[in-house]
Amino acid sequence: MATATFTLVAASTTTTVTLIPGSLRLGGGNDLRGGRVTGGVVAANARNGSLQAVSDSTTETTLTALVSKVGTGDYTIAIEDHTTSNSYAAVVDVAIGEGEDGPEVATITWKGTVSA
Repeated sequence: MATATFTLVAASTTTTVTLIPGSLRLGGGNDLRGGRVTGGVVAANARNGSLQAVSDSTTETTLTALVSKVGTGDYTIAIEDHTTSNSYAAVVDVAIGEGEDGPEVATITWKGTVSA
């Protein structure tokens, strides 16, 4: 099974998550900012994505700890077999809910950028 490694840069800690097969979604494009009062500006190339993992009583605390604090992104995300899609300075969010077949499923989403 494929894995994703979330590295919290400020604390040098890593969390490895096993993906539910077929749940990985990777996005690209541009990180657009502004556009209301002034014209939009391309801040960087985006490296966004999402995945799902099974959550249980032993992994729930670890998964919810991935949620980013307020401020700039502080995660580097590496997806096994997708090294060209690594995400840097990423902001991470986690939602845990009941899956279709009964087990709890954690949906992990992130918004990041390419390496500086």
